[in-house]
Amino acid sequence: MSMGYASNFADMITPDAIRKLFPKEYADLEEAIEYSNHAVLDGVAQAIQAGDMSKKDKGDKAILKALKALQSAFAAKFPGLALELGFHNQEDDGDRYDEVDGAYWHVDGLWRLSDGAKKLGEKNWERKFFVSFG
Repeated sequence: MSMGYASNFADMITPDAIRKLFPKEYADLEEAIEYSNHAVLDGVAQAIQAGDMSKKDKGDKAILKALKALQSAFAAKFPGLALELGFHNQEDDGDRYDEVDGAYWHVDGLWRLSDGAKKLGEKNWERKFFVSFG
């Protein structure tokens, strides 16, 4: 199998913005992380992405509960949107030009089809991504 680059994007929101919008829920998440084996948000995001969070581990369970509470509060305040935690290692999995490195928060559901795109019909077009080299 050949190897190459694939494009990705994230509609990012800063931790400070989340902290201002949901101070209690974010503080609860930070506290759960502080008392876990992960110690920092990067470790949590990486473990979630790798599927290494255990519901049997007390610290992981507390983090997942706090994360779900934050995500639920976000969805309740902003219907149709979802707050997600992601992780990208620029050095190992990306490129020096990447704008993302480490843990990041992104919001799913920000982009909606225009009336014209709806009229055209979703089955009649497809979004494709590509990268340029050189």
